[in-house]
Formats: sequence, structure tokens, C-alpha cells
Amino acid sequence: MLEPNSVALVVLLWVSFAAAVVAVVVLWPRLARRRPLALLGRLGTQVGASALVVLAAAATLNQQNGWYGTWSDLGRDLMGTPPSVQRVAVKGDLQTAGQYSASAAAEADLRAQRLFGPERAVFARDAKLHVAPGPHGQWLHVVIPGLGKAAGRGAGKAMIWLPPAYVDGPSQATYPVIEAYAGIPGSPADYQKRMGLQNIIVRAHQKSGLIEPVVVVPDYTPSGIDTECTNSGGIDMETWLTKTVPAWTVRHLRVRPDKESWAVMGFSAGGFCAEVSAFLHPQQYGSVMLFGTYNNPSWGNWTPYGRRSIWPARYSMLNVVRQTPPPVDVWIEVSEGDRFAGPPSRSLINAAHGRMSVTSVYLPGAGHRFDVWQAVMPVALEWLGHAEPGFHGVIGDGVTHGTPRARSDDRVVLRGRKEDARPA
Repeated sequence: MLEPNSVALVVLLWVSFAAAVVAVVVLWPRLARRRPLALLGRLGTQVGASALVVLAAAATLNQQNGWYGTWSDLGRDLMGTPPSVQRVAVKGDLQTAGQYSASAAAEADLRAQRLFGPERAVFARDAKLHVAPGPHGQWLHVVIPGLGKAAGRGAGKAMIWLPPAYVDGPSQATYPVIEAYAGIPGSPADYQKRMGLQNIIVRAHQKSGLIEPVVVVPDYTPSGIDTECTNSGGIDMETWLTKTVPAWTVRHLRVRPDKESWAVMGFSAGGFCAEVSAFLHPQQYGSVMLFGTYNNPSWGNWTPYGRRSIWPARYSMLNVVRQTPPPVDVWIEVSEGDRFAGPPSRSLINAAHGRMSVTSVYLPGAGHRFDVWQAVMPVALEWLGHAEPGFHGVIGDGVTHGTPRARSDDRVVLRGRKEDARPA
């Protein structure tokens, strides 16, 4: 059967279009008369040829991008029916739950409060946070320095979502963090405007008890450069994402510094970015959620090593997992009809071993597109709330009110640069 992403369908439609053009040329003289049948014939040939070229172009784009893998998937989307989870598989034991120490996490949280309380208060004032942000929180635009001149002007942009309780709740309460990466083409705003992540988080909080996290969405494509979240071509994007951004976040926002309270996620190209962050920096992130991911850099408009097929060995994520499996918990969406991300996702699952756990969610026939990932985002967040100790429980005002002084024995590892950040 000719599936919507098959090469055979693309060839058939373009051949049909060419035949339709020939038919128009051959039949047009016969249809030049001013009779009803001739008029209908001219209209029919033009409409038919136009429809075929549109279908051929659509099939070509679908074949290149893998939006729809099966006719049933296309039909469900046209009917407005979201994809459903076919099965869930679990491989390995959850890592962070066994490693988590509530007392150590609380101690690290208190140290961060003492060290950065004044800076957090200044940032909240300068950012002009809404006192009553509404039931779905508020988004901020910020600039986080540290990328350098090679990244171009305007580098370091990020969007941040603060849950409603961040302003309306206890003034000393602290929150877990999700660092999220968008796809390409795309931007951090996709999480706000297209996905409506803020609404999904609020519903997950109400349904499953997920602690509403702070969400940080950095822009890893400065000046339109597809960095693939790597340290390449003079742009240290990996370092900025995994060291500078977390350090800035802990310094300026009331968030928890322990790895069990940090998760990273991404879809498509952002999924690979999430792999780079979690697998190469498991000391920073306890869990990772992957949607339509792949396991090697997929250079687009930028080839820092001369060819698209060349990259440093450290960015071959399958080799990383096989050789030194990171102690992280992985949630991964596998679309059975996604010929781009389906095979890499299954390869990653098969490669996982050791201290790495993988929860796989399979969608029958689904393709590589945004609404698929949007549909399963609640499933991922529910998993996060149940699996990761830093993301479930109750936000309380466990810290003494006021602005405590930093003590000489307070130490928090800051892996980023110390420049003052500013609201965008």
C-alpha cells in the first residue's frame, strides 16, 4: 500500500501531474468551443492539474519531513482526533529515586537561598512580575550572557515560565526546573503559543500532583545558526546550556539546585539537545523527556566541521549510552510511523543498560509533527511527577522569612559565568 510518506506515492503524483499537463495541451484545442461541455472540460482539466500539483508538492514535503506515516494517522488528524498511546514499556530501575536524599536537597536549597536571596529579590523587582499572574502563571523574556561574540548579536535569549504560586504562594518557596528545547524550525515561543505548555502543566498539577516547575527555554540557534547544542565552530552552546543557564537560573530565581529537581526535555532537534544535556551532564539533570528525538547531530544551515556527516565522537549519543550509560531516568516517545525519529528512538532504547532507566511510550502509526508531541506531553509530565522525587510533594514555606546572610561555609557550585543577567 502507498503510505503518505512513501517515495512511490510522490513519484506517482508527479507523473500524474505531468500527464495532466500533457492532457491539457492536447485537449485544449478541442475544448476551445463556446459550449457548456467544452467550458466544463477546460475547467476540469485546469482544476485537475492544479489539484495534482498541490498534492504532489504536499506529498513531497511530507516525505521529506515525515509528518504523517500512515493514512490512518492523517485521517485522525483531519478529524481532530489526537494520537493514543498503544503501549508503555519500562527498562531498568529509576535512578534518582534511589539516590535522592531529602535532607541533602533541603540543605543545598537553604545554601542557595542564603547566597542568592538578595539577587533573586532584585531580579523579581526588575522583571516586574505580575502580582496576580492568573491561573496559568506568566512568561518572561530574558537574556542570559556567556555565549561570546561568535554567537552573534542577540545571543543568549531565553523564555521563562513561572507558575502562579511563584508570586502568589509562599515567598520563600522554591521550585524544580524543566529546561526545555524547541525544534528546528522553531523558537522558544513554541512552548507558550503552539503547545500551551503552561496549561498542560497546570492540569498535570491538578491531576497527578506534579509540582508546578519553573520552565527555562533557551534559544540554542543564535542568529539562526543551527548549533545542535554542541560546542562547535567557536560557539560553546553545550557549555552555555548545561552550565551557564542552570547557574544563572539558581542565582536569579527561587529554584532548587539538586539534580533530582532538574529535568530536561525537547522535541525533534530539541530532543537531541536534551540527550546532549542529560547524557553528557548527568550531574546536572536527573531526568530527560524525549519527543521525536535522534542520536547524532543533524547539521542544517551550518557545517562547523566542513561536512554534515562529521562531528566529534562525544556527540554520538548511542556510543555514549553504550560505553558509559548515564545514571538518568529517560522518558521517550516513539511514533511508530515516524521514519526519522522512530528508528533512532528504538536504537536508544535498545542501547540503554546499567544505571540508566528508560520508560518508552509507543504511538501506533503517528508521524513526526508537533501535535503528536503536544498530545503526549501530559503523559510525560505525569511520569515526571510520579518518578522524580524533586517534582512531587507539596510546595511549602520551609525557609525562614527574610533575607538571611550568607555564611562562610555556604558553598554552591556555579558552573557558569558571573555576569549580571537582565530582563530582555
